[in-house]
This record gives sequence, C-alpha cells and structure tokens, in this order.
Amino acid sequence: MAYSNESIRRKGSKIVTRTVETRLKFGAKILEGIRTGDFEKKKDGKWVPISSDPKSENYWPTWKEHLKQHAADVIELLAIRVFDVPVQALSDEDDDEADDAADDPASPEGSAETSGTDPN
Repeated sequence: MAYSNESIRRKGSKIVTRTVETRLKFGAKILEGIRTGDFEKKKDGKWVPISSDPKSENYWPTWKEHLKQHAADVIELLAIRVFDVPVQALSDEDDDEADDAADDPASPEGSAETSGTDPN
C-alpha cells in the first residue's frame, strides 16, 4: 500500500507520478544483498568485485548506495517484479503451463495421440 501511495501524489490540483523514485526507494529497501562479483568498482585503476557480505574480503559497506548510483535499473527491475506485476499476469502464466501440459502426450493432463488403428 505504501508503494502505491508513494507512486502517485497529488500536488494541488495536479497528480504527480513518482514511479522511478518510488521504485528506487522500495527496491533498495527489499534488496538484501548481492553476490560477490556481481558488481565491481574501480580501485587503484583496476576493477575489483564488491560484496554485501561483511565476512567477505570484498565487502563494501556502501554497496547499496553504489547500486543506486550505478545500477539503478537493477533496483527498479526488482521493484517492478515485486510490486508492479499484476495478478492477472501470474494467472496467464499458469494458464500457459496448463495449456502446455494438455498438449504434451506424456503429461497426465495430456491426451495421447492415436496411431490410426482402432484398439477394438
């Protein structure tokens, strides 16, 4: 609810969409970490991997801020996937899988094709 409320604001008589800012804010809130090597930073002229794991030798305490500045699209995509996916889209995927199963002769839901001979 907070995500939706923050995405659209009323400013006087105008409606202002704050989609990008909201995606960054809430995407960053739910992003718990990154794997070592998924992202890099330049250190002494060389690219070195960064990690969100405090136990890693590549740990970088400001990893989330680095992503906000240099990989905002990744954070936005996370927010889109979590907050913006309509329920209907998930239902459509389920329907497609059911259709695929019905077309598969090996599937319990599928119908086996006949060879043209009558078993009776």
